[in-house]
Amino acid sequence: LAAFVQVCRAIDYAHEHGVLHRDLKPANVMLGPYGEVYVLDWGVAKVRSASRALDVHGEGAPAPIDDATAAGTVFGTPGYMAPEQVLGREADERTDVYLLGAILFEVLAGTPLHGEGAAEDRMKRAVAGVETRPSVVSPSADVSPELDAICVHACARHPQDRFESARELADSVEAYLSGDRDVELRRALAGMHLSRARDAASRASVPSPWPIVRTIAG
Repeated sequence: LAAFVQVCRAIDYAHEHGVLHRDLKPANVMLGPYGEVYVLDWGVAKVRSASRALDVHGEGAPAPIDDATAAGTVFGTPGYMAPEQVLGREADERTDVYLLGAILFEVLAGTPLHGEGAAEDRMKRAVAGVETRPSVVSPSADVSPELDAICVHACARHPQDRFESARELADSVEAYLSGDRDVELRRALAGMHLSRARDAASRASVPSPWPIVRTIAG
C-alpha cells in the first residue's frame, strides 16, 4: 500500500505537468531493491498541456496537439481500461484514477478488477460495470471497509463519481495507513501496560519473606 501511494504521487506529478498515462496496470509498476518505485511504459501517454519543464520545442513554445490520441480512438491494455477508454471517449485525469483504483483492487483482492478470460469479455465487463469491493470478490483477503470504500470511489463507472485527482486517492490510502499504524501503536502500548500490570500484581501477591511480628500490649 505504501508503494501504491508512491505510484499515485508519481501520476499526480505527471498530471500537474499535463501528462496522462492511460495504460496503468500492475505490470507497469516496478519496485526497486531500496524502496524506490517506478512507473513504466508511457508509450500511449497523452500530453494535454505542457509546462516549460517538459517543453522540448523551445522555451515558451506550445506543445503539439496529439491528434493520434484524440477521442474516438481506443488506447490502453484490454482488460485494464476504464469504461470511457473502451468506448473511445476522451480521457482525463480521472481515467488514470480509475486505472490506479484497478491496481489497488488487484493488490487487495489478488485478482484483476475486470476478471480473467478473453480481452473482449473483460472490456465488456468494464463498460457494463463490475463489483469493485475487493472484500466481496475475495472474502478470504480480509479487506477493511475503508479500503473497500476507496476502491469503490476510485473505480466508479462514471468519471464524475471518482476521486478528482490521483492526489486525493493517495491521501485516502495514506490516511488509512496512518490510522492502521495508530491502531498497531495502541495495541503495542496496551500490551506493554498489561504486561507491567501483571508483573506488579504478581509481585504484590508474593508473601513477604520477613516474619510478621505481632506486638501484644498488656
